[in-house]
Amino acid sequence: MTVVYGPVLDGMKQAFLDELIDLNAAIAGPLLICGDFNLIYQAADKSNDRLNLRWMRRFRRAIDSMQLEEIHLHGRLFTWSNERRRPTFERIDRAFANIQWLDLFSSHHLRTLSSDCSDHAPLLL
Repeated sequence: MTVVYGPVLDGMKQAFLDELIDLNAAIAGPLLICGDFNLIYQAADKSNDRLNLRWMRRFRRAIDSMQLEEIHLHGRLFTWSNERRRPTFERIDRAFANIQWLDLFSSHHLRTLSSDCSDHAPLLL
């Protein structure tokens, strides 16, 4: 299990994705990568249409190249809010696993510890 906190600055995001790809290549067995990626890979992950398509494509390519599957988070659509009067919500906290992990833990269930978006710690059971 690897827990991540992805960089906020765009200048560091590609190195972060490259490090994840290298980690995935070095692990022969079950792998779970979870945490705050500070990236989204689909438009549904954000509550408005201000999308950075370039980073979305890069994140999606990295996930695909590592052959990871996202573990569905039950109970919450978004995991982050900018907490403004007209807030933007995003789903930047995620869990991804390889096929070996999914086979080993086939009865997994990822749920939130809180229904409040500002308290966004998921729990894997």
